[in-house]
Amino acid sequence: MSPRRRLACLAARLRDPRSVAAFQRLCGVEGPAEQNGGPPAGHGHPAGNGSVPGGQRWRRRPRRNSLTEEDGSQEFSTRSRFLYYLFSLGTELGNELFYILFFPFCIWNLDAWLGRRLIIIWVWVMYLGQCTKDIIRWPRPASPPVVKLEVFYNSEYSMPSTHAMSGTAIPLALLLLSYGRWQVSATLGSAFEMTAVENIEEQLASLRIAKRSTLSEEPAYLLDIDVSTPAQSEGSRFVAVSCSNKSIRVYNRETLNFLRDYSSCPGVLNGVRFAHACDSLVFSACSDGTVKCWDIRLATEKAVQVFSGYPSNVFISFDINCSDLILCAGTEEVEKDTFLVFWDARGITDCARTTKEPLGVYSESHNDDVTKISFHPVKPNLVVSGSTDGLVNVFDINKDNEDDALISTCNSDSSVSFIGWSGKDYRQVYCTTHDESFCWWDTAQLDTEEPITLLHVLDVRDAVCIENDSLHYLVGGLYHEKADKLFLIGGTSTGNIHLIGCGTDGLSLVSTLCGGHSATVRSFCWNLMDESLLTGGEDAQLLLWKPGAVEKSLAKKSSMKIASSVQKRVRVHNSSLKSRKK
Repeated sequence: MSPRRRLACLAARLRDPRSVAAFQRLCGVEGPAEQNGGPPAGHGHPAGNGSVPGGQRWRRRPRRNSLTEEDGSQEFSTRSRFLYYLFSLGTELGNELFYILFFPFCIWNLDAWLGRRLIIIWVWVMYLGQCTKDIIRWPRPASPPVVKLEVFYNSEYSMPSTHAMSGTAIPLALLLLSYGRWQVSATLGSAFEMTAVENIEEQLASLRIAKRSTLSEEPAYLLDIDVSTPAQSEGSRFVAVSCSNKSIRVYNRETLNFLRDYSSCPGVLNGVRFAHACDSLVFSACSDGTVKCWDIRLATEKAVQVFSGYPSNVFISFDINCSDLILCAGTEEVEKDTFLVFWDARGITDCARTTKEPLGVYSESHNDDVTKISFHPVKPNLVVSGSTDGLVNVFDINKDNEDDALISTCNSDSSVSFIGWSGKDYRQVYCTTHDESFCWWDTAQLDTEEPITLLHVLDVRDAVCIENDSLHYLVGGLYHEKADKLFLIGGTSTGNIHLIGCGTDGLSLVSTLCGGHSATVRSFCWNLMDESLLTGGEDAQLLLWKPGAVEKSLAKKSSMKIASSVQKRVRVHNSSLKSRKK
């Protein structure tokens, strides 16, 4: 028998109403004649309920057809309420009322992006299904022998079933579209788990060099990097880099072409940050006791705003809050005094060029250099500070005084080199230290009896197993909001970069980025918008890494030639590192 003939026979068998009637009887559904003890039939009303072997009958009447107003005159009974309600529930999950409730719920409470795409898929499924019905024109199974449980869709053809199509398409689409956005568990034959964390780790592992900056005539260590916040739907335009030659360099975000630089001689600049609302304003703290702000749009190299501290202040760290209202800087210890200094950051214009005095200071919470300051990503009143005294303090600056403002104090037992926020609603705080330890706390547990320490690793270099390589230092950490995952970034003295995943059960290597830097990496900046990574190091190179990127070979060769000469300047650093390891 030919395949076409077999297909025709299968179609004819599927259309046979006796097969449908047999399945109904298997599930305990009976028509009027069967209810009276007669053979299967489809005419007349039952004379009574009666009883049959296998259980008590339960009589029902079909639902009215909403288009033709046809009333289900043929009563039926079933011996299994469970099966009746199970199949009825399955039917309702394909009806319009369910989707009228499901789609708004998904958009308002789960994920608007996902809800919109599910609606598009559902519309196409229903459109194609109804069109196919009108093309094939298969009638519904004849009654009798089939017992009509539903006359609501009597005016439609039967094949294909839009209930079955949407019932298959929507769950599968929900599963596939949510992959990479939530943590989703599914069982299809054998259990497997698809998580957003795995998806992000794959992206990190696929990072490749997309661009290299051209080295300047005066190579310098790249100590800190920040990317401008994109305006509306535009991409980030600028990259600012704090350099060891006391300057701030500004590059084009996409091409890494050098645009301009700023200096603050004789003071040393520490750190760099863009304003959140205006991508042309860039800040840096200075050892001369000021924080300076420049406007990239202006031709002048002079700061448009200077925030002055007190005479003895030497600023080595700073940050600006997410609303661009408050600026905070941390000082070195001078005569046993250490300060967190605050300013009002509003009112910066191209004609300001004035000096702003502090709003106030915190002076009692640290007793050594304040090495790092980080405002909360979404709550402008929360700020965390880290110090060489090992303390990591969280403050609520809306409070009236320093004692009330201090929410929590966590002890890392070592000099803090990097701090950040992580977790849902950014209620977790973490830090790395100058002797390569890692601490992670959950401030949401402050008012409970649960411990706030999520993880404390005394030496990350010993805790992470790296095959055919080693870990010499930590640069910092990044929290990936979509995956709800914290990662650490470390490396080797030869320029390899290690991406390390953090969990409450420990640390694990995610990926190693090779072939980029030729010396120690000192700074990085993660861009969540396009999943890219910027890195800078002691080889004076600024690199842009993107998933699956391909670097032009000419640019790479010329950059590496210049880098080889810069490498000579960092041999002392590398030698000291090797001797320390011994």
